[in-house]
Amino acid sequence: MTDYPGSGDPKRTLDLLWRVAQQRSRGPRPALDIERVVEAAVAVADEGGLDALSIRSVAKRLGTSPMSIYTYVPSKAELLDLVHDHVLGELSHDYSHIPGWRGAMEAYVRDHLDAYSRHPWMAHLSLARTALGPNSFAVFEIQTSILARLRLTPLQLAAGASAIDMFINGVARAVTDARAAASATGMTDDEWWQARAPLLADITADHDFAVRYPTLSRLEGERVFEQPARAADDTTSYMEREILDGFELGVTLLLDGLQSLSDATAKASRRRKAPAPPPPMG
Repeated sequence: MTDYPGSGDPKRTLDLLWRVAQQRSRGPRPALDIERVVEAAVAVADEGGLDALSIRSVAKRLGTSPMSIYTYVPSKAELLDLVHDHVLGELSHDYSHIPGWRGAMEAYVRDHLDAYSRHPWMAHLSLARTALGPNSFAVFEIQTSILARLRLTPLQLAAGASAIDMFINGVARAVTDARAAASATGMTDDEWWQARAPLLADITADHDFAVRYPTLSRLEGERVFEQPARAADDTTSYMEREILDGFELGVTLLLDGLQSLSDATAKASRRRKAPAPPPPMG
Protein backbone atom coordinates (compact mmCIF):
# COMPACT_ATOMS: atom_id res chain seq x y z
CA MET A 1 0.00 0.00 0.00
CA THR A 2 1.25 3.48 -0.90
CA ASP A 3 0.54 6.64 1.07
CA TYR A 4 0.82 10.08 -0.45
CA PRO A 5 2.45 12.97 1.42
CA GLY A 6 1.00 16.40 0.83
CA SER A 7 -2.61 15.27 1.18
CA GLY A 8 -3.56 17.54 4.05
CA ASP A 9 -4.69 21.14 4.16
CA PRO A 10 -1.87 23.10 2.44
CA LYS A 11 -1.69 26.06 4.81
CA ARG A 12 -2.04 24.06 8.00
CA THR A 13 0.51 21.51 6.78
CA LEU A 14 3.12 24.09 5.82
CA ASP A 15 2.55 26.03 9.03
CA LEU A 16 3.20 22.83 11.00
CA LEU A 17 6.22 21.78 8.96
CA TRP A 18 7.88 25.17 9.23
CA ARG A 19 6.67 25.73 12.81
CA VAL A 20 5.01 28.99 11.92
CA ALA A 21 4.51 30.74 15.25
CA GLN A 22 1.11 30.24 16.82
CA GLN A 23 -0.14 32.76 19.31
CA ARG A 24 -0.19 31.07 22.69
CA SER A 25 -2.80 32.00 25.22
CA ARG A 26 -1.72 32.86 28.72
CA GLY A 27 -1.59 30.10 31.26
CA PRO A 28 0.57 27.16 32.25
CA ARG A 29 2.89 25.58 29.67
CA PRO A 30 1.09 22.67 27.98
CA ALA A 31 2.26 19.13 28.75
CA LEU A 32 2.66 18.35 25.05
CA ASP A 33 4.22 20.11 22.09
CA ILE A 34 4.43 19.39 18.40
CA GLU A 35 7.90 17.84 18.71
CA ARG A 36 6.73 15.22 21.21
CA VAL A 37 3.70 14.44 19.06
CA VAL A 38 5.85 13.90 15.97
CA GLU A 39 8.42 11.77 17.81
CA ALA A 40 5.62 9.57 19.17
CA ALA A 41 4.13 9.27 15.68
CA VAL A 42 7.48 8.13 14.26
CA ALA A 43 7.73 5.50 17.00
CA VAL A 44 4.23 4.23 16.21
CA ALA A 45 5.05 3.96 12.50
CA ASP A 46 8.35 2.21 13.24
CA GLU A 47 6.57 -0.42 15.29
CA GLY A 48 3.43 -0.99 13.24
CA GLY A 49 3.86 0.68 9.87
CA LEU A 50 1.74 3.41 8.34
CA ASP A 51 -1.47 1.41 8.82
CA ALA A 52 -0.94 1.67 12.58
CA LEU A 53 -0.39 5.41 12.48
CA SER A 54 -3.37 7.46 13.56
CA ILE A 55 -4.22 10.31 15.88
CA ARG A 56 -5.66 7.74 18.29
CA SER A 57 -2.53 5.53 18.30
CA VAL A 58 -0.27 8.55 18.89
CA ALA A 59 -2.50 9.68 21.74
CA LYS A 60 -2.37 6.21 23.29
CA ARG A 61 1.43 6.19 23.10
CA LEU A 62 1.59 9.56 24.83
CA GLY A 63 -0.96 8.57 27.43
CA THR A 64 -3.40 11.27 26.48
CA SER A 65 -6.68 11.71 24.62
CA PRO A 66 -7.04 12.03 20.84
CA MET A 67 -8.58 15.49 21.35
CA SER A 68 -5.35 16.71 22.90
CA ILE A 69 -3.44 15.58 19.78
CA TYR A 70 -5.90 17.36 17.51
CA THR A 71 -4.79 20.55 19.25
CA TYR A 72 -1.47 20.16 17.41
CA VAL A 73 -2.22 18.09 14.30
CA PRO A 74 -5.65 18.11 12.62
CA SER A 75 -5.46 14.71 10.88
CA LYS A 76 -3.28 11.82 9.76
CA ALA A 77 -2.69 13.56 6.43
CA GLU A 78 -0.71 16.36 8.07
CA LEU A 79 0.92 13.87 10.44
CA LEU A 80 2.36 11.94 7.46
CA ASP A 81 4.20 15.03 6.25
CA LEU A 82 5.52 15.73 9.72
CA VAL A 83 6.93 12.25 10.32
CA HIS A 84 8.44 12.14 6.83
CA ASP A 85 10.22 15.46 7.29
CA HIS A 86 11.31 14.48 10.80
CA VAL A 87 13.08 11.35 9.56
CA LEU A 88 14.82 13.33 6.83
CA GLY A 89 16.18 15.50 9.62
CA GLU A 90 18.10 12.47 10.94
CA LEU A 91 20.28 12.40 7.84
CA SER A 92 23.66 14.04 7.59
CA HIS A 93 23.43 17.34 5.78
CA ASP A 94 27.15 17.85 5.38
CA TYR A 95 29.35 15.78 3.09
CA SER A 96 31.90 18.53 2.43
CA HIS A 97 34.56 16.56 4.35
CA ILE A 98 34.44 13.78 1.76
CA PRO A 99 36.80 14.45 -1.14
CA GLY A 100 35.32 14.12 -4.60
CA TRP A 101 31.69 14.20 -5.66
CA ARG A 102 31.51 10.45 -6.07
CA GLY A 103 32.52 9.58 -2.52
CA ALA A 104 30.11 12.18 -1.18
CA MET A 105 27.24 10.85 -3.30
CA GLU A 106 27.94 7.25 -2.29
CA ALA A 107 27.75 8.34 1.37
CA TYR A 108 24.51 10.20 0.65
CA VAL A 109 22.95 7.15 -1.02
CA ARG A 110 23.99 4.76 1.78
CA ASP A 111 22.80 7.14 4.49
CA HIS A 112 19.40 7.26 2.83
CA LEU A 113 19.15 3.51 2.46
CA ASP A 114 20.06 3.17 6.16
CA ALA A 115 17.26 5.59 7.04
CA TYR A 116 14.80 3.42 5.12
CA SER A 117 16.12 0.41 7.05
CA ARG A 118 15.47 2.14 10.39
CA HIS A 119 12.06 3.37 9.23
CA PRO A 120 10.77 0.83 6.67
CA TRP A 121 7.41 2.61 6.33
CA MET A 122 9.28 5.39 4.49
CA ALA A 123 9.55 3.11 1.46
CA HIS A 124 5.76 3.17 1.12
CA LEU A 125 5.50 6.94 0.89
CA SER A 126 5.05 7.94 -2.72
CA LEU A 127 7.71 10.03 -4.46
CA ALA A 128 4.99 11.51 -6.66
CA ARG A 129 4.52 14.19 -4.00
CA THR A 130 6.67 15.23 -1.10
CA ALA A 131 6.51 16.89 2.25
CA LEU A 132 7.62 20.47 1.63
CA GLY A 133 9.31 20.87 4.98
CA PRO A 134 12.69 22.31 5.99
CA ASN A 135 14.41 18.93 6.16
CA SER A 136 13.07 17.93 2.74
CA PHE A 137 14.64 21.07 1.31
CA ALA A 138 17.86 20.54 3.28
CA VAL A 139 18.25 17.03 1.85
CA PHE A 140 17.56 18.25 -1.68
CA GLU A 141 20.04 21.09 -1.19
CA ILE A 142 22.87 18.81 -0.12
CA GLN A 143 22.11 16.33 -2.89
CA THR A 144 22.16 18.99 -5.59
CA SER A 145 25.24 20.64 -4.08
CA ILE A 146 27.11 17.34 -4.48
CA LEU A 147 25.98 16.95 -8.08
CA ALA A 148 26.89 20.59 -8.72
CA ARG A 149 30.54 19.51 -8.52
CA LEU A 150 29.97 17.85 -11.91
CA ARG A 151 29.76 19.63 -15.25
CA LEU A 152 26.04 19.12 -15.73
CA THR A 153 23.43 21.44 -17.15
CA PRO A 154 20.77 22.56 -14.67
CA LEU A 155 18.23 20.18 -16.23
CA GLN A 156 20.71 17.29 -16.13
CA LEU A 157 21.48 18.03 -12.49
CA ALA A 158 17.80 18.02 -11.49
CA ALA A 159 17.13 14.84 -13.48
CA GLY A 160 20.18 13.17 -11.95
CA ALA A 161 18.94 13.98 -8.45
CA SER A 162 15.53 12.53 -9.32
CA ALA A 163 17.11 9.36 -10.74
CA ILE A 164 19.11 8.84 -7.55
CA ASP A 165 16.05 9.29 -5.33
CA MET A 166 14.00 6.85 -7.42
CA PHE A 167 16.82 4.31 -7.29
CA ILE A 168 17.14 4.52 -3.50
CA ASN A 169 13.39 4.33 -2.99
CA GLY A 170 13.05 1.34 -5.33
CA VAL A 171 15.79 -0.60 -3.56
CA ALA A 172 14.43 0.33 -0.13
CA ARG A 173 10.93 -0.79 -1.04
CA ALA A 174 12.19 -4.09 -2.43
CA VAL A 175 14.26 -4.74 0.72
CA THR A 176 11.32 -3.82 2.95
CA ASP A 177 9.05 -6.23 1.08
CA ALA A 178 11.68 -9.00 1.19
CA ARG A 179 12.09 -8.63 4.95
CA ALA A 180 8.33 -8.69 5.50
CA ALA A 181 7.67 -11.65 3.17
CA ALA A 182 8.25 -14.43 5.69
CA SER A 183 5.97 -12.99 8.39
CA ALA A 184 3.33 -11.94 5.85
CA THR A 185 3.17 -15.34 4.10
CA GLY A 186 4.25 -17.72 6.86
CA MET A 187 6.99 -19.10 4.63
CA THR A 188 10.70 -18.25 4.41
CA ASP A 189 12.48 -17.80 1.07
CA ASP A 190 14.16 -21.19 1.50
CA GLU A 191 10.81 -22.89 2.18
CA TRP A 192 9.21 -21.13 -0.77
CA TRP A 193 11.92 -22.30 -3.18
CA GLN A 194 12.04 -25.82 -1.76
CA ALA A 195 8.30 -26.21 -2.39
CA ARG A 196 8.65 -25.10 -6.00
CA ALA A 197 12.08 -26.21 -7.19
CA PRO A 198 11.24 -29.89 -7.94
CA LEU A 199 7.98 -28.92 -9.65
CA LEU A 200 9.70 -26.29 -11.74
CA ALA A 201 12.44 -28.76 -12.71
CA ASP A 202 9.81 -31.12 -14.11
CA ILE A 203 8.08 -28.33 -16.04
CA THR A 204 11.26 -26.97 -17.59
CA ALA A 205 12.39 -30.47 -18.61
CA ASP A 206 9.15 -31.01 -20.55
CA HIS A 207 8.88 -27.63 -22.25
CA ASP A 208 12.16 -27.25 -24.16
CA PHE A 209 13.37 -24.72 -21.61
CA ALA A 210 16.84 -24.39 -23.14
CA VAL A 211 15.35 -23.64 -26.56
CA ARG A 212 12.78 -21.15 -25.35
CA TYR A 213 15.03 -19.42 -22.81
CA PRO A 214 18.62 -19.85 -24.02
CA THR A 215 20.13 -17.00 -21.98
CA LEU A 216 18.52 -18.17 -18.74
CA SER A 217 19.68 -21.69 -19.48
CA ARG A 218 23.25 -20.48 -19.93
CA LEU A 219 23.12 -18.58 -16.64
CA GLU A 220 21.68 -21.63 -14.93
CA GLY A 221 24.56 -23.69 -16.32
CA GLU A 222 26.98 -21.13 -14.87
CA ARG A 223 25.23 -21.67 -11.48
CA VAL A 224 24.42 -17.99 -11.23
CA PHE A 225 21.16 -18.64 -9.39
CA GLU A 226 22.56 -20.92 -6.70
CA GLN A 227 22.27 -19.62 -3.18
CA PRO A 228 25.73 -19.07 -1.69
CA ALA A 229 26.68 -20.69 1.60
CA ARG A 230 26.12 -18.44 4.59
CA ALA A 231 26.88 -18.39 8.27
CA ALA A 232 24.44 -20.07 10.63
CA ASP A 233 23.57 -16.75 12.27
CA ASP A 234 23.01 -14.94 8.94
CA THR A 235 19.27 -14.25 8.76
CA THR A 236 19.43 -12.31 5.50
CA SER A 237 16.92 -13.83 3.09
CA TYR A 238 17.91 -15.00 -0.36
CA MET A 239 15.90 -12.22 -2.02
CA GLU A 240 17.23 -9.51 0.28
CA ARG A 241 20.78 -10.58 -0.49
CA GLU A 242 20.02 -10.48 -4.21
CA ILE A 243 18.49 -7.01 -3.93
CA LEU A 244 21.48 -5.66 -1.99
CA ASP A 245 23.89 -7.14 -4.53
CA GLY A 246 21.89 -5.35 -7.21
CA PHE A 247 22.08 -2.17 -5.14
CA GLU A 248 25.88 -2.26 -5.12
CA LEU A 249 26.04 -2.69 -8.89
CA GLY A 250 23.30 -0.12 -9.41
CA VAL A 251 25.16 2.56 -7.44
CA THR A 252 28.25 1.98 -9.56
CA LEU A 253 26.35 2.12 -12.84
CA LEU A 254 24.33 5.19 -11.87
CA LEU A 255 27.36 7.19 -10.75
CA ASP A 256 29.40 6.02 -13.73
CA GLY A 257 26.59 7.28 -15.96
CA LEU A 258 26.51 10.69 -14.27
CA GLN A 259 30.28 11.02 -14.60
CA SER A 260 30.08 10.08 -18.29
CA LEU A 261 27.28 12.60 -18.84
CA SER A 262 29.34 15.28 -17.09
CA ASP A 263 32.37 14.53 -19.25
CA ALA A 264 30.27 14.69 -22.43
CA THR A 265 28.65 17.97 -21.35
CA ALA A 266 32.02 19.53 -20.55
CA LYS A 267 33.41 18.39 -23.90
CA ALA A 268 30.44 19.88 -25.78
CA SER A 269 30.85 23.14 -23.86
CA ARG A 270 34.53 23.36 -24.81
CA ARG A 271 33.68 22.82 -28.47
CA ARG A 272 31.14 25.64 -28.40
CA LYS A 273 33.65 27.99 -26.81
CA ALA A 274 36.53 27.11 -29.12
CA PRO A 275 37.48 30.00 -31.44
CA ALA A 276 36.40 29.63 -35.02
CA PRO A 277 39.21 28.76 -37.45
CA PRO A 278 40.48 31.69 -39.56
CA PRO A 279 39.01 32.02 -43.06
CA PRO A 280 41.09 30.48 -45.82
CA MET A 281 43.56 32.75 -47.51
CA GLY A 282 42.80 33.47 -51.14
